Amino acid sequence: MPSWSSAAQRLGHSSHLKFEWSLKLKDGQLQVRPKVLCWIRNKHAQSVNEVEITKEELVPENQKNLIKINDVINLGLSLDDKDKTLYLHTKTDTGIDKYVGYNKGTIKTYEFHFFPCTTTLDDPIDYIDDSHKKLFKAVSTSPEVSQLSGFWLRKEGEVVDQVSISLLHTPTVATLIDKFPDLECNELAEYRSDHVKFLAFNSDNSLTLYFSGTVEQFPSDFAEARQLVRKSTAKSNPFALWLLTSLAVSNRQEQKDIGGFYDTKNIKLWQQLLGPNMYYHFGFFDLDSEPISIWDDKPFHKAVVDLCRHIPDGSKVYDMGCGYGGVSTYLQNEKNCEVIAATISKTQFQYASSLGLRVRYADMEVTCPPGVFDVILMFESFEHVMNKIELIDRIKKFTRKLVIRTSTCGTSKNNMVFSNTMNLLPAEQIKLILEQKGYEITYYSERRQETLKSIEVWRQRMEQIHIPDDAGYSEFKEFVDHACYDTPTWGEYNQLIDIVAEVKTN
Repeated sequence: MPSWSSAAQRLGHSSHLKFEWSLKLKDGQLQVRPKVLCWIRNKHAQSVNEVEITKEELVPENQKNLIKINDVINLGLSLDDKDKTLYLHTKTDTGIDKYVGYNKGTIKTYEFHFFPCTTTLDDPIDYIDDSHKKLFKAVSTSPEVSQLSGFWLRKEGEVVDQVSISLLHTPTVATLIDKFPDLECNELAEYRSDHVKFLAFNSDNSLTLYFSGTVEQFPSDFAEARQLVRKSTAKSNPFALWLLTSLAVSNRQEQKDIGGFYDTKNIKLWQQLLGPNMYYHFGFFDLDSEPISIWDDKPFHKAVVDLCRHIPDGSKVYDMGCGYGGVSTYLQNEKNCEVIAATISKTQFQYASSLGLRVRYADMEVTCPPGVFDVILMFESFEHVMNKIELIDRIKKFTRKLVIRTSTCGTSKNNMVFSNTMNLLPAEQIKLILEQKGYEITYYSERRQETLKSIEVWRQRMEQIHIPDDAGYSEFKEFVDHACYDTPTWGEYNQLIDIVAEVKTN
């Protein structure tokens, strides 16, 4: 690995460098770790590819074959004679971030998960030593972490040796100590003004505080690196402040009943009922009298393509209420979008994750979007929101554009349906909420007539597929039977609307 001087000479002045250093706490003793990481973004600056330079001139020969320039997003160099780790940040085939550390034949992988659990429903606290569980729980359940962030699992093989909480709001050491006295250590006083990026819980019962910041000039030594990182992170961070003032303050408890309602032990039968893409939404059918084929998935896919035309290719999208991930999969695979999906159902969370999607197990009413997005999508999920005014008011801070397809009703009275998991409102009331909260409706369309054949398709499918002991199935069947009784009248009362709304610009 390169020395300070060789790395400084080769990389010099750059807007693509990030430095990271750390403190380690164990048994009340503080260690300033000599290891400093220099992260290099794989971007072109003045027609020079810095990762290419690093590979050819700073990376040892036995590690050069690990670096495929076009795949690397960030490359990490350890500026420590005792630690020769090379870090590579790439993406998997399905677009999920992948970090790997290589050191003397040892390979460590880094997996990111949103709170509260992994995609296999493992609770990260189970990897924490008993002496630190109280601290871990206090930090991870704080609103600024639980609503916005997640954790990294560092593994060697299948063994987890570190759980690291990502602190998007980059609190100071002093803030952490004031909130969580378990961190108190006399030697930490010198570092109280430094901003913490990660708080890591290690398998040797130690804690590590990581500090990270972007610098424009390669530091001459460790002391300067620390000062440059401190200077970088001490700047006012409008985004972090924005996030902190946007935390959900819902006056209701998490809708565990909704999550449980959509959970099932019969996922294979649901796959048969909903089709290969697990589209749990209305399909778009031709309005002529041609007979329908009940196992044809094309009308349901057509409905996805139709709404997603309002989302530009390559957009960063938060899919709130993603169901089984069919729409997110289309956006990721066909429109090259960077998608984070969210669902309150454990079953849907695990299923959608298995498709290679980046999925968050969360109630969208009591959490915030994990960042700023080009588009927030609610594809037949907005009807499940109980307090629509509160949600619209909050998410405006995280996007300028909403794309919504939602069921409505003809009156604002007696509108709790589908086992009280849906709170239907009249279409005009939804439009009014958006406008009052600062959105301009740029597209509006009523689509119910195109979807009415979905009811007959589902009815005929249910004649062939029965899912026993499943509350979701029973309610779905009752809904279909009710709509089939007088479908035209039901359709007139229960409109399905598409809305594209954008934040008004002054």
